[in-house]
Amino acid sequence: LAFSTGRSAGLCFFGGEPMLESGLIYRAIRRCMLKTIETGKPAFYKMTTNGTLLTERFLENVRAVKMGIGLSFEGLAQDTCRRFQDGAQSFDIVSEKAKLLLKYLPDSYAMMTIAPQAVPQYAESVKYLYQLGFKRITATIAFGKKVQWTDEHLDLLKMQMREIAAFYEAQFLKGEPFFFSPF
Repeated sequence: LAFSTGRSAGLCFFGGEPMLESGLIYRAIRRCMLKTIETGKPAFYKMTTNGTLLTERFLENVRAVKMGIGLSFEGLAQDTCRRFQDGAQSFDIVSEKAKLLLKYLPDSYAMMTIAPQAVPQYAESVKYLYQLGFKRITATIAFGKKVQWTDEHLDLLKMQMREIAAFYEAQFLKGEPFFFSPF
């Protein structure tokens, strides 16, 4: 179906954790490579992952097909927002996996979800992700029935965004800009 119209095809692996099915990802890529030969249409690949299952072998393989990978990583707020099912902290493992990801795919990007409890670490998290090597960082402000923003959270969010803007400006003026999407 992806090859049925247009000049190219694309697959995006996301939802839950796609790395739980890395074998399926490999099979899908192989199938697309065959369809590229058959149709002459190039295929492009993207994946969103929490990073915990990334391996050197996987990254070597997907580097060969230039897969774009977005890492869900809240930076310094990781343990505030994302713990393992047993309650264990995830920051250390995701931080190491982020370094591994950037070693193989330096154009990868970080994706943060900013929940009210993560707001105090928002600016420092953006700086941390940038210092790790991410040059593209997107943030999504958490919303929905389970998220309770207070006026205090919003005031702190405003201050954090000002701090991020100052950091962004400083990097820009040093000739080291990066892509940052705050919403």
